[in-house]
Amino acid sequence: MKLSFKNTKIVYVLFILFFCLLAYANSFRNVNFLIDDWDSIVDNARLSQPKYLFYEFFPIVDSSAALQPYYRPLISVVLAVSYWICGFNVLGYHILNFMFLCLACLSIYIFIEKYFENSSMAVMTAIFCAIHPFNSYIVNNASAGFSALKLAVLCWAAIFFKSFHDHPARKVYLVVSVSLYTLALLFHDNALTFPLFLLALSSACLKNNSLSRLFLRMSPYVIVSVILYLIKEYCSGDMVNIFDHEAVSIWQYGASVTKLMAWYVEKLFTGVDVVFIWATHTVVTHLAWWNILLLLVILVCVRICFLKKIVSVVRFAAGSFLLSVFSVAGACRFEPAHGWIIEPSWLSFAAIAFFAGISFTLLKIREIFPKFIFVLIFSAYVGTLLFNSWALNQVWATEERYCMFWAKQVPGFTTPLSYLASHYMREGDEVKGEVVLREALKESQQPILLYKLGMIYYERQEFDQAKLYFEQARILAPESKTLRFLLEQIEEINGGKF
Repeated sequence: MKLSFKNTKIVYVLFILFFCLLAYANSFRNVNFLIDDWDSIVDNARLSQPKYLFYEFFPIVDSSAALQPYYRPLISVVLAVSYWICGFNVLGYHILNFMFLCLACLSIYIFIEKYFENSSMAVMTAIFCAIHPFNSYIVNNASAGFSALKLAVLCWAAIFFKSFHDHPARKVYLVVSVSLYTLALLFHDNALTFPLFLLALSSACLKNNSLSRLFLRMSPYVIVSVILYLIKEYCSGDMVNIFDHEAVSIWQYGASVTKLMAWYVEKLFTGVDVVFIWATHTVVTHLAWWNILLLLVILVCVRICFLKKIVSVVRFAAGSFLLSVFSVAGACRFEPAHGWIIEPSWLSFAAIAFFAGISFTLLKIREIFPKFIFVLIFSAYVGTLLFNSWALNQVWATEERYCMFWAKQVPGFTTPLSYLASHYMREGDEVKGEVVLREALKESQQPILLYKLGMIYYERQEFDQAKLYFEQARILAPESKTLRFLLEQIEEINGGKF
């Protein structure tokens, strides 16, 4: 008996939710706060005081805190609401974040079906996105649920844009789409690339569209982007340009970005040993080969994008990957103290396009070859992603285990070592914390590492040694009110003057 259209949709939705639950069922046994959760939730006194949410939107009027390098007020809103619901119940955050991820995956399903009019491809794309280990941190990291919400908001912004294209007289669709895009920008800066992805998607999928018409329809998004960018610049602290920080040639820049993208593509295919931030030092060898590879990838993607005879999903995937290269290249101009970094969450739409391409390919295999071959390949790939997600969920069980895994995957990257040292200090094992911090300082003299090392000596009441590290940290972070306060305290204890 053939299912009705409505019943088929319900079955697809249940399939997506089933695979979400299957991928993250073992994560609900993880009951520890870790990584960013301590600063964002446990030690964040503002979450219990709703009045401070006003300052998240207007930080310039808050004289009690230094300006942060980012302006992301909706993250604080999500954290505050989550805290009011869950308090310090870690399982509650996991369940809430799991629900956010389910919402994002269902939004991906609707988004793909809306543009490509292929329900089978849409449900497979949503399933692949749901079970890929890239999203493991969303469920396992209590403070990361906003990432899934932002993705859902952007999917719906694209859905309403398609509705506006189909019904241009109903400009309310465009207003809703631009409004959702604005919300996504208030979640995270990486939403700034959305208009470019929307342009690539529209040129690949939407019919009867000239480039001039597309650019005209993109103008509201561009205007909002400029306005929000100016607001972010006004309401946030300064960021450091990598070219002002160290001597980096354009060839090293291209090679380093290519290495980051190579890691991303490998992990997108395999899902093995994924971390939520990966980094590399500036590439200084084999520069010609790295840059030739980058040039070839760009040329191939551009060629595919402009070949009308190629199916729309392949053109969308090529355009999305091309935009991802430039997105990573732009993002890596900042935060040089952390090295050249990439976060898979930056490239959510590229991942969606990739899995849409995989789904399209599998459906073509089903048409050409016996059905059991399709079932075999699909099952093998789904099984691989599920196995890797289960393994990663177990790594997230404790902060020590995850930080050691993270440090192993990204040698020379000090951020996991910094978190690991904080974990040991919270556990009262200052000796281990000090050893880890000194190892990290051999890689990079970051103010946060010097501050943490100073705090170890401060707690031991070895104030002269603590002062030495605080002063070194303050040279690198002169605007830090915390460091100034600690140095003042040490001067008072020593009976001196600041």
